[in-house]
Amino acid sequence: MEIQKAFLDTNVLLRNVIGEVEKGNNMLEILRKNNFQVITFQKCVYELYSMVKSIVISELSGTRKDDQIKHVMPTELIDICTVLREKFAKRNIPQGDIFFWYNQCEEWCGRDFAEELRGIENDIESHESVKLQKDIYLWKRLIRDSFSNIDRKIRGDFIHIYTYHDVYNSDWYNSEGYAHEDNLMKDSFLPNEDFEIIMAAAFCNARVFITNEKKILRRTGASWGTGCGASFTSFCCPERLEEAINSQFDYRSYPPLSS
Repeated sequence: MEIQKAFLDTNVLLRNVIGEVEKGNNMLEILRKNNFQVITFQKCVYELYSMVKSIVISELSGTRKDDQIKHVMPTELIDICTVLREKFAKRNIPQGDIFFWYNQCEEWCGRDFAEELRGIENDIESHESVKLQKDIYLWKRLIRDSFSNIDRKIRGDFIHIYTYHDVYNSDWYNSEGYAHEDNLMKDSFLPNEDFEIIMAAAFCNARVFITNEKKILRRTGASWGTGCGASFTSFCCPERLEEAINSQFDYRSYPPLSS
């Protein structure tokens, strides 16, 4: 049986792979039983990273935000956000300064904070300053750990991640992809924020693009033409995947039946 490719959109990675494990396992089982290689694009992974950052920003501002991706974040990360918020307020440091230190704290890699703190126990101001630096460094490390947890979950389910380099440095892009790119923008109603993701699916010749995004399922699926590349791609919501496979993707789009 020929191996076909099934592309997972960001929201499917979030809800069915990172989030709802049981549903995700069922979806992946259906795909593999039918000889599909499961793939996604680097931008989808980056969007998951951005969701982590969004939660971190809300925690720093004292606004609690529940999210399906929260469980990939170490529990200590939420705690350290609270600590930093209180310390910045106490020292009258503008909250925005923490984003500057997110980058600058790389310079503190390898420092023995415990040893430094022992050496300045009697200097209250210096002691508090070093403790703050230690907390900022830990904060960034925990954010990076969240990204690693996302990567491990996706790769652990044997989902191949295509990179920007794979797509835009390919012979396909140089010979025909650039033309599909222009046609895709002019001849479809693809949401602009999903442009690069759909281009990646076209590059991969994905047989099915699995998404929960109604704008893609209805607008893109309906307006997708032969000039857009991968003209045989079907757009399908996870709950109708088995139906779509059994029908051999007779339809361009398989949106939820309930909407």
